[in-house]
Amino acid sequence: MRSLKEIHKALVDIFKYHEDGPPEAVLNDLLLHVKERANVELDSQLTFNYHYASTRVLKLDRDRLMASGIVMQMYHIGGREVCPPFFIKDGLSDETINALLDDIQYSYDRSVEFKPTTKRKEIK
Repeated sequence: MRSLKEIHKALVDIFKYHEDGPPEAVLNDLLLHVKERANVELDSQLTFNYHYASTRVLKLDRDRLMASGIVMQMYHIGGREVCPPFFIKDGLSDETINALLDDIQYSYDRSVEFKPTTKRKEIK
């Protein structure tokens, strides 16, 4: 998935080399990437995802991933890459898993902070 910065660069390059503007297919492709990025960012903030994330993070320990590993890739909202993808051998340490679970819990708590009002109208 392209970042917004990559999409912007592609648009600048297209306008630089095409006097009449970019071909319609190229614009549609770039628009699709922008929509996909927005959907991923919005879907990742849904409250129920914290449950699934926490149960899956528990499965990334060294007992289950010995002689294997995981590839980590992180992005800011908007698609800017935090760091290039990197490989963690033999899975995550228990300390890392607990830290991730703490952050997931914090994010969940923040997402349910604003609840519907408990006030009710008095029935006459």
